Amino acid sequence: MAKVLVADDDHDAAESLAELFAIGGHEARYALNGREAVQASKTFAPTIIFLDLEMPVLDGFDAATAIKGDPKTAHIRVVALSGALGDDVRERTERAGFDVYLFKPARIEALLALVAESASADLPKPRT
Repeated sequence: MAKVLVADDDHDAAESLAELFAIGGHEARYALNGREAVQASKTFAPTIIFLDLEMPVLDGFDAATAIKGDPKTAHIRVVALSGALGDDVRERTERAGFDVYLFKPARIEALLALVAESASADLPKPRT
């Protein structure tokens, strides 16, 4: 089971995606702006975060930078999930520390695969 955080200023999109992950057996929450996502990265401690890039209060770029810049949250897998496209967007996501970039609308299979990978990466390693 993964702990999934979805951050998007579109309430319906954030809630629906979190519900999709919950139906799949994961613990999921959502945030409606970047500041809420940064706070939830500390209190909820997700294994993976899906961040929209264009949000009010604090955008996805700044939220990712804050999450990846904090030693307590730097290990969290952060995925850009946005309709923004272009070389400058790719460069900014790399500088902000995003692990993956997905263009909206992303395929459900791609989203679920990323969550499954983060869940398996969070499992305790067997002793040898």
